[in-house]
Amino acid sequence: NAVETTNAWIKSAVNIKQGQGREVYLVEHYPVMLPQWPGLFDPDQVHPTDAGYQLIAQNWFDSALEDIIDPMPVVAPMVNLLLDEPD
Repeated sequence: NAVETTNAWIKSAVNIKQGQGREVYLVEHYPVMLPQWPGLFDPDQVHPTDAGYQLIAQNWFDSALEDIIDPMPVVAPMVNLLLDEPD
């Protein structure tokens, strides 16, 4: 099967790069997107909709970026301060 061969090649390439000390991440989107398929794609069934891109971004964050990005809890109070009406 061509898909299985390609997937195995990709995983092997990622493992090789990681073994060389490179920061390479492999994030599987298919299992996350499958429950909402095909509603996450434009009519061409190639390009994601806005909701599809949002799900991809969230999946990237949850899978690969969460451990390397420091949360900034100070931002929310600052936004509230900026949005408060003056007395």
